[in-house]
Amino acid sequence: MYVAHVGDSGVVLGVQDDPKDDYVRAVEVTQDHKPELPKERQRIEGLGGSVINKSGVNRVVWKRPRLTHNGPVRRSTVIDQIPFLAVARALGDLWSYDFYSGEFVVSPEPDTSVHTLDPQKHKYIILGSDGLWNMIPPQEAISMCQDHEEKKYFMGEHQQSLAKMLVNRALGRWRQRMLRADNTSAIVIRIYSGRGRRSCCLQSEEELCFNLAEGPLYSSPEIWTITPSRCSTPPVKLLWEKKVCGHCLVFTL
Repeated sequence: MYVAHVGDSGVVLGVQDDPKDDYVRAVEVTQDHKPELPKERQRIEGLGGSVINKSGVNRVVWKRPRLTHNGPVRRSTVIDQIPFLAVARALGDLWSYDFYSGEFVVSPEPDTSVHTLDPQKHKYIILGSDGLWNMIPPQEAISMCQDHEEKKYFMGEHQQSLAKMLVNRALGRWRQRMLRADNTSAIVIRIYSGRGRRSCCLQSEEELCFNLAEGPLYSSPEIWTITPSRCSTPPVKLLWEKKVCGHCLVFTL
């Protein structure tokens, strides 16, 4: 698994250390790029930027020439300092350009990492925006996925995918706290080892199942185009196997 990360949308890995124990622990693969982190604050200030705490949230300052200013920016130009973005790294934040250093203080450079996955040990990969993780801690999210799968198996429930379940519960907590919900998005990847009672892929309209037993065969004529209902994203092309065996990935969107 190759991870490249900027900002505060996190990746969490569910790890089952003991195959005899149902407990799956959460491992945070990414660390949010918050402006108050010492290395991020040092980098921002080294480029001529600054960080200000506003209403309890540390934000990168937008150094904007006063709106009445015309012409090139000079040392004498009056600059308004506006506490703006709550992350230290992001893509496309051109406003963070520092006129004096000639650099973008909100960096687009990702943290990268590589992880070897073992289907006997690694069970879940959860990708979520901050609206999810602000309401549901990583370990609780993994436990919720486990409980939801148990109900689907024992009670035959085929209602919500794991991803939709997490998003709905996070939105419910935003409502309970009478807060305006932040953007709340999730993708859940369930890795099956091919063993045990849950080795089969039970799909809902929000799930895609990939059989990786023999690897992707892109030259195969058996390539279907699937467009999930009520979704405006482009169609997904995938190889659809007629049987379930070996190692499977289930993507829930």
